[in-house]
Amino acid sequence: MFSLALFYVGERPEWFGEAFAGIGAVQEIYGNLPVRASLYYLADNRMIDYVPDPESIAAFKERVQGMIAAVCAEEFVAKPSYMWCQRCDYVDLCEMMGKD
Repeated sequence: MFSLALFYVGERPEWFGEAFAGIGAVQEIYGNLPVRASLYYLADNRMIDYVPDPESIAAFKERVQGMIAAVCAEEFVAKPSYMWCQRCDYVDLCEMMGKD
């Protein structure tokens, strides 16, 4: 039995993709899920404990496989919003920029 601790420099993300990927990697390497994953957010000095289970990891893998399939099919649907657009590397090329 073991635990996994992950540290993030930024604030708490909306999606815990990196955490699930780390947990999945631990499962691949050691053959078991950790009994607990602790996510430390250094920007706001918070810790969130998560107890991984096979169902949540399977759902994450399914979501990632869908993302991979969309990328391979060149499906890049724009989702314009202030939060996303200000961080986008392609903002100068985007046809959606300036549209509501």
